[in-house]
Amino acid sequence: QIHTCLSMGVAVGLGKMKISNVEKSCSSVLQNKDFATGFSSGLHQHFTEVSGGNGWLGEFSIFKNDSIGFMNWLKSLKEHPDVVSHSLRPLYQLVPNELQKAGMKAAIEQYLKDNAMKKSPQEPHCEGRTPNVASNCCPQHTSWGTLSVTIVKGWDLFGDDLSLTESYAKMYYGSIQRRTKMIESNDPTWKAEFNLGKVDTNLALKIEVWDEDPKHDDLLVHCEKYLSPGTHTFTCNGEHGNVEVKYTLKCEPYLTGEMC
Repeated sequence: QIHTCLSMGVAVGLGKMKISNVEKSCSSVLQNKDFATGFSSGLHQHFTEVSGGNGWLGEFSIFKNDSIGFMNWLKSLKEHPDVVSHSLRPLYQLVPNELQKAGMKAAIEQYLKDNAMKKSPQEPHCEGRTPNVASNCCPQHTSWGTLSVTIVKGWDLFGDDLSLTESYAKMYYGSIQRRTKMIESNDPTWKAEFNLGKVDTNLALKIEVWDEDPKHDDLLVHCEKYLSPGTHTFTCNGEHGNVEVKYTLKCEPYLTGEMC
């Protein structure tokens, strides 16, 4: 029913149908209102692509006659036509005589052989064994890079009421996990660098800061961040402290972009 109503609305907007001829049940649809509540919540949108002509962008109302721009555009098509659709057929198929058709086909094929761009004699070849690069110099996998992460420091950590925080940090990247040493301080400096090697660049880096306790450790800060190529520094902030992290992500050869 909605499809039928919208089709009627288009006909009204382009002057092909009077609004009085539209079914009453279509009124809510054409005014873009919810049937249940009557609330205008943007249930649908229409998009018109204009090809050829000039002076009209394809914008029109679907609940009143709004056809002036459309009519002017129709008139302009005589001077500014455009191709809406096309099909291609070999030239020789237009020849009705079978003998002439065969002769023209042979002549066209010979012309193409004589004038076509010559194929490169061989594919590009990459010497050596570069990781993730095939012998034809194409990457074998996308979203692939080398990653190193440094958990630099924490500050304003609050893990214990009566003593300094026995602080350490963890990092996770996919199945890779690393941990810093424990430092008894509310403002520890770890400068712990972890070289993770080749990684999938679609994953998020997860950082956690913990307070070490005899019974159970307390999580103080945690965050996730998707990485981009280059060297970057970011901070994670929480109610119980902050942490600074630095990382370097280098895309594999021949890979570029935000995710390599």
